[in-house]
Amino acid sequence: MKKTLSMLVMVALLLGFATVLPTTAQTNKLLELYIGDTTAYVNAASVKLDSPPVIQNSRTLVPVRFISEQMGAKVTWNDVKRQVTIAQGTKTIILTINSNKVLVNGKTVTIDVPAKIINSRTMVPVRFVSEQLGYKVKWDPVSYRVLVSNFDTAMPVNKNVKGTITVWHGWGLGTAEADALDKIIAEFQKAYPNVIVNQVPVDFNNLQNKFLTAAPQGQGPDIVIGPHDWLGQFAKAGLIDPISISELVLRANYLTTAVNGVSYAGKVYGLPESVKSDALFYNKDFVKTLPTSINDLLNAHQKYPVPGGSPLVFNAGDFYHESWLHFGMGGGVFNGTNYKDVSPIKNAGAVKAFQALVDMKNKSVMPSSLPDYGTSMSLFTNNKAAFFITGPWEYANLKKALGDKMGVMVIPGGKPFVTIESTMLSKYAKNKPAALEFMKFFTGATLGQSNFDAAAYLGKQIGHVPAAVNAYSDTSIANDPIIKVFSAQAAKGVPIPNAPEMASVWSAMNQILPTVYQGKLSPQEAANQAYQQITEQIGK
Repeated sequence: MKKTLSMLVMVALLLGFATVLPTTAQTNKLLELYIGDTTAYVNAASVKLDSPPVIQNSRTLVPVRFISEQMGAKVTWNDVKRQVTIAQGTKTIILTINSNKVLVNGKTVTIDVPAKIINSRTMVPVRFVSEQLGYKVKWDPVSYRVLVSNFDTAMPVNKNVKGTITVWHGWGLGTAEADALDKIIAEFQKAYPNVIVNQVPVDFNNLQNKFLTAAPQGQGPDIVIGPHDWLGQFAKAGLIDPISISELVLRANYLTTAVNGVSYAGKVYGLPESVKSDALFYNKDFVKTLPTSINDLLNAHQKYPVPGGSPLVFNAGDFYHESWLHFGMGGGVFNGTNYKDVSPIKNAGAVKAFQALVDMKNKSVMPSSLPDYGTSMSLFTNNKAAFFITGPWEYANLKKALGDKMGVMVIPGGKPFVTIESTMLSKYAKNKPAALEFMKFFTGATLGQSNFDAAAYLGKQIGHVPAAVNAYSDTSIANDPIIKVFSAQAAKGVPIPNAPEMASVWSAMNQILPTVYQGKLSPQEAANQAYQQITEQIGK
């Protein structure tokens, strides 16, 4: 009996159980697996794997039981022959560990990379197994994400739309962004000859309030282009419509961070155009080997000393620029979509982040006085700092100051706030079908169904970091040094919560961070005070 139980345990280990049971067939199914990550998603719901996907010889290997059973197949293991059998309907696949020869319904097929046992788990090539079982596979090179689906994830297109649409934006007139928008509109009207696009530039500082006032009176646009953190206020006021496209299709076509950013209260209210976040700039005079973990930055005084300066600088009193540390250490803001509950702002990770800020000051990783943005910029450009955390908007200035000494990389272990430039559909739009087609075209989601890729064009012309996954099939986008870093950073970041309640979070955190740095509050006191202040302000 004991021997039988031992054998069963061994089989379970080799086949690799995930903490999810086989599911019944669904109309549409989308699996998302991330290289090196044990969190996967089944139709946008997270599940835990007991072994992360890996890349070997340019091929992705995934846990056999998870991928097979999610496709409705049964998996068995033959310990004597070192074979795993996957059976689905009339299809039987037999893979032998470390062999490139696979039997498919009795016929031998040669594959590039064989099934392997990694950390006592059986891993199989995802594309081969998925396609044999009738699923499609797509690769997201930014997030290192494998998407497996039983449906066509291409963005639906309606070329029969006609009429006039109006677009409001804050990109100015005669600017590089405005010129790029002119080009995109011209290309859209070529592809959709029965649609006329009227664009109305609005001063960015007035755009949000103007839309809030004009839309309910029927005087607003069909589409407004703006940052995603306006979206929650617009949605709560009933001024914009949810997007009438399957969330699974959206997740397959855009970076997940971007889709999450344009979602509010469980619904998607916009299509994302580009993403923007902080990353880690560094001076090669001081940085000979790149940091590989967040601890390398927290202890930068050991490996990256700067005579007469500080190893690391950033605007530590501003929650936007401190967010890489807050979320990187496990802190949070809201409890899911409950925007009245900010308990994650005082969780153990948030306390650790406050403590790390104090420790960096005390260990002289950062200046003794609270560095604001201007001070941080000055120290870095004058060779008095090894690292500077800021966004892509400073790339040209930093390059001019430091030349080839400047480098930029993803913040190791950091999870900064991400802003998403978004298109939003007015509830009062007069031509919603045509407006939605423009939103899809403008954000680059119709690549393959149009000869013009607007997302890639915006990346090449004005440095926008595309939110559309398809844009990265353009090698000039995929290999652009700025876009490459900032897209990867955004994929690891946290979209700024778009709930109106976020105003209370900014107010409290921007007040508390300086007091922590100055030693006026302990990390635990700071976390408790942040929670109390925000909760009180939200409740008013």
